[in-house]
Parts: sequence; C-alpha cells; structure tokens
Amino acid sequence: LVNMAANYILIYGKLGMPAMGVAGAAGGTVAARLFELAAVWVYFSKYEKEIGFTFRDLLHIDRSLIPGYLKISTPIILDDLVWALGSSTQVAVIGNMNAAYVPSAGVSSVASQAAMVFIYGISRASSIVIGQIIGEGRIEYAKKAGKTFMAIALCTGIFASLFVLAVRNPVLAIYPNISASSRELAFRLIGVTAVIMLA
Repeated sequence: LVNMAANYILIYGKLGMPAMGVAGAAGGTVAARLFELAAVWVYFSKYEKEIGFTFRDLLHIDRSLIPGYLKISTPIILDDLVWALGSSTQVAVIGNMNAAYVPSAGVSSVASQAAMVFIYGISRASSIVIGQIIGEGRIEYAKKAGKTFMAIALCTGIFASLFVLAVRNPVLAIYPNISASSRELAFRLIGVTAVIMLA
C-alpha cells in the first residue's frame, strides 16, 4: 500500500510533490522499503519481548553457525540472484521500448504488487510453521504439512489471479492522465499478470 501510494504521488506529482516519472517509481519503492524497515524495527524494539532482538545482535557473529548457514543459504542466494538478473533485464528491455510501454508497465506493477501480498504472506507463514515442526523433530508431520501448504498455495494463486482481474479497472482509474495506448497496454499486462499468478 505504501508503495502504491508513493508511486502515485511521486510519478504524477501529487500532494505538492514534483512529477518524477520513472524516477518517482524508484523513489516509491525505496520509500516502501524504508517504511517496512521502520515498522519491523519499531515492532522488535517496542513490542517483541520474547526474542529480545537489539541492534547489538547485528554485530555479533557466531562462527560455528557459518558453515550450516552457507550450506542452506547458498541455493536461496543463487535463486534470488537469478531473480534479480531477470528483473534488471526486464527494466533494461522496458527502457528500450516505446514511450507507451513505460507507464503501462508501472501501472500494471501496482496490481501485481498488491496480489503478491497474499502470495508472500502464505509463503512466509508456511516456512515458519514447517520450520517449527522440523525443529521439533516431527519430520513425517512436516511432510504432511508441506503437502497441505502446497494445496493452500494453489488456492492462494487462484485467489490472487482473480484479485488481479477484479482490481484491473479500479487500478487503471487511479491513473487518468496516461494515454489511451498506455491504458490499453496496461489492461493487457494486468491480464498477463493474472495468468502468471496461477504459476
């Protein structure tokens, strides 16, 4: 929500801000990440008492955990690296396309980001629950829970796809100043996003 609001304000120069275009989209993303960081920091420092996480914990390194950490994290890091390269390639391709495509890609990303809230939520929740079950040594139950979460993930993907289709016109209505060609292209891109959500 913060990203959507910041994009709208910075891209089109609302609420007294200058119209920044593509730079405004980048600024909106940075603002959303800073808000996320602040929210997590406030929660841990003011409300979370069981873990007792502090800034000093960031500076403490338990060297005995490094081998296990690298073994588990390396595939995840490589996966995220491929994702980052794909995202960078997408931005490069968009930057070299016609003027109508740039705003349409930004508008369609709003619907995509809104739908990803559901997907990220279920993925993080499942990883926490399954991790706790494995930590308790209940491996067989973890396998059953994994299958259950796979079914939930499928249902979540279907819901996210329908959600994207449902908000397609309301999202486009937020941006009345884009050209007719950009609006039509954004309409199609949001439809493609809905299909991607099923994957």
